[in-house]
Amino acid sequence: MPNAHWVFDSRAVEFSVEADGRTVICWISWISWQTLADHFGATHETALDVLLANLDQIAPVAQKVYRARSPDERVVVTTEDF
Repeated sequence: MPNAHWVFDSRAVEFSVEADGRTVICWISWISWQTLADHFGATHETALDVLLANLDQIAPVAQKVYRARSPDERVVVTTEDF
């Protein structure tokens, strides 16, 4: 089952996706958590549930971002990526 959680010291929601046979750690930062609001109607209180409920739409975007950047970088998904 997919997992997501707040990383408070980094002010981000962290989740993972599979890309190119690897598990990739992804973040939607506190600043860009607005991405979830803009595209999926999330509030701060519902961000985790909304992310998990829409992971089938978010994962391909995160995979695309991952493939466009160095595999050693943490993937940060922003509203511009949608």
